Amino acid sequence: MVWRAAVAGLSLVAVLACVAWGVVRWQRGEGELAARLLEVKPGPDSPPDFELPAWDGDRWRLSSAGNKVVMVNFWATWCPPCIEEMPSLTRFVERFREHPDFEFVAVSADDSWEPVRSFWGEEPPFRVVLDREGELAARWGTRKFPETFVVRDGRVLGYIVGPRDWDTWYAAKWVESVLGDG
Repeated sequence: MVWRAAVAGLSLVAVLACVAWGVVRWQRGEGELAARLLEVKPGPDSPPDFELPAWDGDRWRLSSAGNKVVMVNFWATWCPPCIEEMPSLTRFVERFREHPDFEFVAVSADDSWEPVRSFWGEEPPFRVVLDREGELAARWGTRKFPETFVVRDGRVLGYIVGPRDWDTWYAAKWVESVLGDG
């Protein structure tokens, strides 16, 4: 009798372990599917660190983010696809704003703050830094605006060339998978 109870207990544990393993595999697969749908490309191993002037007058350094997942979006006010992407990107960033391991920075390749300030009017909804004339973008290998890199611990986890609709389920799913949340 005790033997049957032990086998039944082990069977339940085995079933629960298989279910948990299946959920993890499904979630991992969903993150991989999201990356394919978002057209995420593998990035360079370690892009150069940078420190640029920020909207608020301070300077911001990529390495100051520590081990957070940092989404770095290269854009410009003179770039129509960048302007087209900005509303959904703003909503996307708002969705992750409170996540303790996520940070976003928009790197403007404009020549000065004047067009950037004119574009936003009031304070922007996220961190904006100025890469005068796109020097940093060129060092990162950016050839087409917008380009979005996702970085952690000085390593590019993936990057996206061109505008995206950041309101899609797979945009959020990919970032959640990178954060370890999904």
